[in-house]
Amino acid sequence: MTQSDQLEGRRTFPPLTEGESAGNSKVGCDRLAVSFQVRGFDPEPSSWSQRSVRAAGEGQIRTRSVMATDALGRSAHVKVTETPFQAPDWAYVEANPARLLDPDGWSTAPLHRVSEALGVMLALACEVVLPDCDKSEVRVKRIDLARDFSGVESAGFYLRGLHGLARPYSRMNQLFVDPTGHNAQTLVVGSNVGKVRLYDKFVETSGKAPAGTLRWEVQARGDWVVNAGLGTAGQLEPAVMESFAENRWEWSGMGTEVQAANRVIEAVQRSGLSPREQRSFIGWLVMKSNGFEQEISAETQARYNRLVRQLGITLGPKALQDTGAAITGRLDWESGTEVLRVG
Repeated sequence: MTQSDQLEGRRTFPPLTEGESAGNSKVGCDRLAVSFQVRGFDPEPSSWSQRSVRAAGEGQIRTRSVMATDALGRSAHVKVTETPFQAPDWAYVEANPARLLDPDGWSTAPLHRVSEALGVMLALACEVVLPDCDKSEVRVKRIDLARDFSGVESAGFYLRGLHGLARPYSRMNQLFVDPTGHNAQTLVVGSNVGKVRLYDKFVETSGKAPAGTLRWEVQARGDWVVNAGLGTAGQLEPAVMESFAENRWEWSGMGTEVQAANRVIEAVQRSGLSPREQRSFIGWLVMKSNGFEQEISAETQARYNRLVRQLGITLGPKALQDTGAAITGRLDWESGTEVLRVG
């Protein structure tokens, strides 16, 4: 029997069981990637949109990939890697679960339906590969979980304001700005194995999402996935995914209060810094919140970052333009909205 014949005989994994109940999860999923062993794949070159070969010692590593699509228009990226002197081969499948469940929408996939979406991903993959494992052995390579905040008056207030925070073990702290309107759109913190993003969903979807929608999102790979207890398909339980998202929310510090200038000045004055140190620290906060980098020593940088954590504040953009009562805002995880205080 040829591999093509075998593929005709087995096109799907055993069905994945959907969660027992929807629950009241605040979190959704908008990216999932898995891998699994295969014992065969469609050998027809026309079945694959891309093929590549690269040297590896005495052999060659061959890669084939295609965007597999079903009759309903649902699609997933499928890639097979053949490694010389190493068996079996592996398949990698990636898709946005939300778009498999709701192709025309913009929101995330409910956590209790992630297994359902994964079932669609695996069925799409089985059109071109022959799995060599049970569904419980499918490995989770990447998972993105998100929480949306609605009614946010100014995304830039939080994106620029939270940029100044230092997160433990975070090698990345980048603010990406719209080159045309100069409005902050995305804040990214983290490392290669895991990142957290905060971004303007209204801008990102070209207006499909309601104005004032700010999305917090964790992109987890490697150790972040395994340590969270989400390393295999059988572990994708809603409660586990939500608990992991909440943990990364706390780590990211995105719920920290962002304050206008006079509130920050009052806190700095109570910090015990000398008048000269106060002026230097406030100047650093203002420049940082408006996207300007400064050449300061690593020791001073570390000291200022410790002060931000100790005071529990950061500065919003355009703070020096505030002439009325102080405004303090924070993103509230429980309600999915911003909470403002005046005075």
